[in-house]
Amino acid sequence: MKKIAVLIITLISCFNIYAQVIKNTTVPAKINEAKTLVVKPVAFRIHMTNQTLFFTSLKPNVIDMPVKEFDLGGNISGNNFKAFDAGVYHFDATLSINYNIEENQIINRFHLYMYRNGALIGMCSVMNPKTSVTAEYTMSISTTVMLQKGDVINLAYEVDGNQGHDSMTRGIDASFSGFKVQVENQAN
Repeated sequence: MKKIAVLIITLISCFNIYAQVIKNTTVPAKINEAKTLVVKPVAFRIHMTNQTLFFTSLKPNVIDMPVKEFDLGGNISGNNFKAFDAGVYHFDATLSINYNIEENQIINRFHLYMYRNGALIGMCSVMNPKTSVTAEYTMSISTTVMLQKGDVINLAYEVDGNQGHDSMTRGIDASFSGFKVQVENQAN
């Protein structure tokens, strides 16, 4: 029961920090009588909407998200998030895929991957049930991780498709967002 109470308090604290970050404010944290640590706000959201899906089957493909809604802290470069400071970070990724009934037989599975410095830290997969209606799938990854200065987080998708097929005519929607939860090393 204590663990649940601690988790709830932690989540409430994270939400409060996130709300302050979104307002583009700093979050002061008292370290000792002489110093105050000011946490640089870090929060972002990038996305893409209704893009045609091109892929190399059975190989991770980068998700190109050209729309940057906001990037407090300047951590986004292209489709990558780079940690300028060590600390605990939270990330959310969503990939929605839809395609025509005619394309139903060429696709078997979809995978969404989240990487830290090229190593897999999160994954979500869906299997194509090959129904007789237009297929629509949504995959999500939500994770909280400890990052070191310079660590890079990025996303990719993979399609298990039949040989010779490398695109679908409908497309995908994707979003990638995150924020810094806490500072790793505080001054003495």
